[in-house]
Amino acid sequence: MKLHREQQQREREAKWAFGAPPVDNDNFAWVQHCLARLRAGGRAGIIMPNKAGNSSHKADRAIRANLVERGCVECVIALPAQMFTGTSVPVSVWILRPATDPCENTLFLNARHMGAKNGPRRTLSPADVESILSAYQARTSTDPALLGDQQAPDGVAVPGAVVSRADLRRSDYSLNPLDHVARHSDEKADAALELATARKQLHAAEEHLHHVQESLARRPLDTHHRAPSSAAGRPVPMAELASVCEIQAGPSYSKLGKKHRTADGTVPVVFPRHLKDRRITDEADERVTQDTARRLGAFELHDQDIVCVRSGAITRPALVQPAQTGWLMSPNVIRLRIAERHAGRILPEYLFHYLCLDETVAWMQDRAAATAAPSLRSESLGSLRIPLPDLAEQHQTVTALNDLDALDRAHRAVAACVRRTRTALADTLLAPRTRLATHHTPAHDRPHKETP
Repeated sequence: MKLHREQQQREREAKWAFGAPPVDNDNFAWVQHCLARLRAGGRAGIIMPNKAGNSSHKADRAIRANLVERGCVECVIALPAQMFTGTSVPVSVWILRPATDPCENTLFLNARHMGAKNGPRRTLSPADVESILSAYQARTSTDPALLGDQQAPDGVAVPGAVVSRADLRRSDYSLNPLDHVARHSDEKADAALELATARKQLHAAEEHLHHVQESLARRPLDTHHRAPSSAAGRPVPMAELASVCEIQAGPSYSKLGKKHRTADGTVPVVFPRHLKDRRITDEADERVTQDTARRLGAFELHDQDIVCVRSGAITRPALVQPAQTGWLMSPNVIRLRIAERHAGRILPEYLFHYLCLDETVAWMQDRAAATAAPSLRSESLGSLRIPLPDLAEQHQTVTALNDLDALDRAHRAVAACVRRTRTALADTLLAPRTRLATHHTPAHDRPHKETP
């Protein structure tokens, strides 16, 4: 049995030019696949997780060693975090060249500080891209004078280091730029600015919390002060949701599918993932053009509309805020809007709070689970019976619950600011001591003999 396993391993090793990758990880399988298809003088660019550059896995380390020793890694560029919506894993671009045209040194560029926030993502501007390209071209040129941090006109400097094969051996063949490029001076300044900003926001959040607490102290919550109908024990009228609301499902996928959405759009589209903590988040990562929005005007959201999940995991609904008027529903949500004939008799916020009750959410989840795939039909939602006390009691209920929601948000804002301040302070105090020094090596490939 042991001989059989050893034979299988030898056969597997023979299939890979730089070593067999781990059976549970394809990172270095893709690297070798691309290298095998390079023409003479060609280059391959691959997006790789940063951890692949200094993984301690025996197979990963062996493949990195072979890539370096055979001169296949020309450049590694560390990218900013949160560039891709599909993953939060930090990544780098590896630029590879065939072993028949080897390089003696490897260029490492640190572009982590570049780009700007765009919703939940971070994007590189044309000037950022030009800066990275200029840094790459300058350091891979034959001009030894081009040693400093390079930047394009109006661009941002890109710190880097050209590291020799001998130094890569000493670093255990690390291909992670953060192990070779010293921390950029702009990053240090940014860290100080981030700490100052975090402290300022923490102070503002604490002041706001204090203000909310004072307001609540002047208006104590008291469930005994109810409207006459409830106090007298008279039954509260009940009504089906469909009788008091316009219930509108989102557009079909043929009207608003992936092909209709574009990064150049200006009108956000609301998906179930945007419904968080009973609100629609401002993470508008899905957008359509104004023309598409006009065409789908029947699916527009207005202030005080209620948005529920239509398909997928059923969570608490969200209340549309004034600034979100004009946003569009996705095919996966349902919109509730108080019918005009009930506008002066039912408060949207009262209905919203009732729909957020645990038992109401459980009722919706039960109806959605009855289908093959979790999906809440408009007809099912419309059959939900809701209590409709008089307007005075609705106002009282809304005021009490809104007060507690405001207190909850204020507490969470303080907690978030505390975490941000702590992170910024730790980065300022500790990060400079944990960065490795830059390796000082030639700016261009200079052939020389080395002992393998």
